[in-house]
Amino acid sequence: MFTDIVGFSRLMAEGEARALRILDRHDAILAEQIAAQGGKVLKRMGDSIFASFDSATNDVRCAIAIQQALAAYNNACLGDERLAVRIGVHLGDVIERHGDLFGDGINVAARLQPLAKPGGVCISSGMSFMSSRRFTTWPLPNPSRASFPENSRMFLR
Repeated sequence: MFTDIVGFSRLMAEGEARALRILDRHDAILAEQIAAQGGKVLKRMGDSIFASFDSATNDVRCAIAIQQALAAYNNACLGDERLAVRIGVHLGDVIERHGDLFGDGINVAARLQPLAKPGGVCISSGMSFMSSRRFTTWPLPNPSRASFPENSRMFLR
């Protein structure tokens, strides 16, 4: 799972103190949801988080729970403290080397993430297949194929 805060660079330009408060809240919400679904945060990159799960179902369930928790947070807070996150989810291997992470699991999830709408989740066809009995997904209409294999399909949740 790869997440990113929508418009975080703009938030930083508007006021670093507020942006960092929002980032702290984001990190707390995501860490809580990731742990609740048995996942672990593998890497933080600014306003992005890369997390891993032992189960495809738990990965998708966590992505949905994150968006629900963020919606509840946004409903309860002032307008200028709200945040939106896009999430990309893919089923793939991750390789750790010299303290860094590599592999298809990261690369595809990171490329899926910007295809999700703010507050949404974009999952790969493999992840959709693995979790299809538990979640409803919709095919992503006309995705750019430049970054994906010819036979790949993306789904929205």
